[in-house]
Amino acid sequence: MAPISIPALSRRLSLSFMLLCAAWPLYAQTRHSPQVWVAGGLGAGGGSREGGIAASGQLGILRGAQQLSLRGVAMVDPFSDGCGSGLGDLAVLYGRGVSGALGHVTASAGAAWTFPSQCGSASRGTQVVGLPLALEVTLRLGPVAGLGVQAFGNLNSRGSFGGVLVLLHLGWLAR
Repeated sequence: MAPISIPALSRRLSLSFMLLCAAWPLYAQTRHSPQVWVAGGLGAGGGSREGGIAASGQLGILRGAQQLSLRGVAMVDPFSDGCGSGLGDLAVLYGRGVSGALGHVTASAGAAWTFPSQCGSASRGTQVVGLPLALEVTLRLGPVAGLGVQAFGNLNSRGSFGGVLVLLHLGWLAR
């Protein structure tokens, strides 16, 4: 994968910030105390031409029935020769959720900077905007910890992908 220039990274971070600002008024309308967490996990995933190990990190906020999250997903094929061995995304997602005494269930979609796998000189300029999707079920283990399963996907013009992760949530998870 080609290195990203500072101006290109700045534009992508600006786009992510603008999407977050656009979703904030919808999030702020609810009166419930928020659940806020960071999560990390491992699983399996892949695209139409490859599969492998998936890893994810996210920051999530669930307030009432509204969820806002920042997510990063990366996938690699440990048995690849190095050509076309990685893909993933950096995403801002907005969705709906249901929270109860045992945990929460959320479904969300958003916008993502997506980096599908490519080989050789074709790898330049392959980053595209994708449509990230996530469906998550989390069991609360205590007021500050939870264990979740997430099905994720990304629909894009260069190579859609998806997978399943097991996530450890740390943060304020009590209702």
